Amino acid sequence: MSRITTPAFCQSFVTSHPIRAEGDTGAMRSGGVAAGDSFIRREQAMENVWVRQHEVENIQKMRERLEAQRKQLDQFESHLEEMEKAAKVRQETAPSQ
Repeated sequence: MSRITTPAFCQSFVTSHPIRAEGDTGAMRSGGVAAGDSFIRREQAMENVWVRQHEVENIQKMRERLEAQRKQLDQFESHLEEMEKAAKVRQETAPSQ
């Protein structure tokens, strides 16, 4: 008796992922024994530290941007003052008709 084999490219395969509800990751975290686990507490503490550092970095970047904007505004203001002075000088020295 001979066996019929199908080529590898004809064999079916599944590409979909299993559907899970929110929080279904396999780990028990919501109360009970798992809530008091030292690993979970350490992981949460590390996440909190990372979030704080990320917030500090964002605040520092925003302060740097603000300082750059202030410098640019100061340059615009000084340029505007120079233009006003030049216009005033031209107006005073212009011959009146």
